[in-house]
Amino acid sequence: MSTRVSKSQLERFAVGALEVDELVSVARHTADCESCHKAFVEELRPRVGSGPFGFTLDPEFWFRHDHLQFEDLVHLADETVDHELKEIFDIHLKNMPKVQRGSY
Repeated sequence: MSTRVSKSQLERFAVGALEVDELVSVARHTADCESCHKAFVEELRPRVGSGPFGFTLDPEFWFRHDHLQFEDLVHLADETVDHELKEIFDIHLKNMPKVQRGSY
């Protein structure tokens, strides 16, 4: 992505409403482009308040709100899930609080 990210893309990016390919493209561009990064920060400001906040491309950050569906668990148990999804599932499961995993 060589041009600026549109306001619409930044709005959808800020709430995680982009498809994976577009999300990756916008994230990389926003991380590298000072102008788009500043616009992204301004888009986030009403959502996060006046305190400091960070921006990261770490998968733990991007998949923190994703949840496994029953079908996903079946595929994991049957070992029929592709490598990329398995990595995403592992990241999600690793970062879940212990209470949510059933370890009280």
